[in-house]
Parts: sequence; C-alpha cells; structure tokens
Amino acid sequence: MPLLPGDSQDRFRNARHHCPYHPERPKLIEDLAAEVVKLKGEEARRDEVFRKQVEAQKSHGKVLEKKFDELFKRVKEDPDAPPPVRDIDLD
Repeated sequence: MPLLPGDSQDRFRNARHHCPYHPERPKLIEDLAAEVVKLKGEEARRDEVFRKQVEAQKSHGKVLEKKFDELFKRVKEDPDAPPPVRDIDLD
C-alpha cells in the first residue's frame, strides 16, 4: 500500500528531520589530502600547547618556593606581626 502525503509515517519522517536528538550528518570530505594536512596542523598545535603547559608546571614549583622563602623571611624578621589580611577574611 503506497504512502499518501498526509500519512503518519510521512509526518514522522518530517518531524525526525527537525528533531534535536538527531543531529545533521557531518559533511563529506571533499579533498582527503587537505583534511590530512589540517589534522596534522591540529596535532602540532596540541603538541605546542602541551609543551607550554609542561614548562609552566615546571616553573610553578620554583615560583611557589620563592614566595614561601620570602614569607618565611618576613616571619623571621618580625615574629610578632599579625598575619597578612586575605580577601576571604574581608567577607
């Protein structure tokens, strides 16, 4: 039995096309070589960001150690001084 234009199955197909649970299919790759170059470029950017984060993490320990030494020196110079006021203490 052929489907009529107003049939329930036809409405289901149209509703499904606009349904948010069924996203549109990704576009087909036109030029495979261009896509490979694009992916390799993304890989290089990810590697660069990773290297920068690793370097920042290495220097982070040195920065914290320097801050600790500076505060420790202040405490040794004046042990009776009140602790510094933090932002959270002002609330």
